[in-house]
Formats: sequence, C-alpha cells, structure tokens
Amino acid sequence: DDLLVYNALEKIVESFNAKGEKDFYYGDGITLTASGFLKKDTCYIKGKYFSDFQIYHPSLYIKKDTFIELNGFNIDFFISADADFELKLITNKKSYEKISNSLCIYRGGGHSSRFMWVKVKQVYKIYKQYNSLDVSYYLMTIRLLILMQVRKIFGKGFIDKLSVFKYRILRR
Repeated sequence: DDLLVYNALEKIVESFNAKGEKDFYYGDGITLTASGFLKKDTCYIKGKYFSDFQIYHPSLYIKKDTFIELNGFNIDFFISADADFELKLITNKKSYEKISNSLCIYRGGGHSSRFMWVKVKQVYKIYKQYNSLDVSYYLMTIRLLILMQVRKIFGKGFIDKLSVFKYRILRR
C-alpha cells in the first residue's frame, strides 16, 4: 500500500554523497486520504516524546549495521513495531539526515487502522517503556475516542464527508 516516489533512492544517495554516511535517513511523506485527497506531511525529529517526532515508516532508510545493532523490530508490537524501532534510533542517539523531499506515498486505512485499539495500547506501552509519554498522547487518545463515537453514531460515511469538506476548504 505504500509507494516510493520517483527518485526517492536517488535523493538518499545525493544526501549520502553530500553529507556523508549516517545511521539512518528519512524524508517527508504524502498521505493518500480515505477521501482520495493527497496531503503533504512534514516529518521531523525534535526529541523522544510523542509530540516530538513524526517519521513515516516507508520514508525511513536504515543502515543494515544499525538495524542489527539495535536488534531490529520488536515483533511483539506487531502493529507498532516501527514506532518502537524509531524510538530505539532516537534514544540511542543514532546519526541521521533528513531528506527535504517527500520520499513516499502512504495510504491510510491499513492494518493499524483496522485494529485501532490494539495500536493505541501498543503505542502506550512503547512510549511508556522509553519514558516518552506527554500530554499530546493523551489528547490524541481522547480525539480518537470522540472520532470513534461519532463514527459509531453517524457512520463511517459521515466522517468521509467531513474529510472531503475539510480538504475543499483548505484548497481555497
């Protein structure tokens, strides 16, 4: 479901050649929303807390030695193993370079969306393990609870119509 954008690997090689070898590289992403809109998302790393970083897993490129050193993905977190590994990279202070281009197209509504409560529980365990919980995690959980109740009452189609309305307004 995730796609590399044209010349994504070339952008990473350019960065490697210009700035030297890093433990990992990441870039921005484009989300294909359930309503069919493309939305550019800026990825960033400011720190280890929930609100301090956003990395799209398909835009993350890790040096093999770094991956092995950090023992790869923890498959106990079968939905959120990427978040766990990203925190491993950040808390172990691995060197990185941000590519200032979108490297992937990420389609929402995948496996993690179908098992949202499992994802919420896994993310809580992961961030707690790294002492990285902050108020934004709890706000996101409350927002998710409200959204799920609205969806339950009005149906999924209502949420999709709201999304279409939101993106039409944003394009003006």
